[in-house]
Amino acid sequence: MRAKVLWGLVVLCGVAAVAVVPALGAGGKSVTPGNVANGKVVYVKYCGKCHTLSAAGARGTLGNNLDHVDVTFSCTVSAIENGVGGIQAEYVLRNVSFQQVYDVAAYVNASSKRIGNTPCTSIG
Repeated sequence: MRAKVLWGLVVLCGVAAVAVVPALGAGGKSVTPGNVANGKVVYVKYCGKCHTLSAAGARGTLGNNLDHVDVTFSCTVSAIENGVGGIQAEYVLRNVSFQQVYDVAAYVNASSKRIGNTPCTSIG
């Protein structure tokens, strides 16, 4: 009986450590790189020409409406760096830094309304 109680406490402590330690390491902040405010500036300058995102006041029509895509930080970075469906905005990559790509991804991830069910893998 005593061994079972001890084992239960060990398991409970392990579960608590898995849940609490990452939260403490993050300090209440996002663990993804990128500055949302800087991302909006870069988005308006480069991305909003093709992509709609209501938070940015962007009404582009060549690319997806990012308010209607289930965006994630990593999917947005991938779409910017690699393109999607054979389409890549090379002029953007020639003019922005990696940090600015992360800033835009953080901004889009924080600002998209995620209306509809278009998967992130189809943005571009």
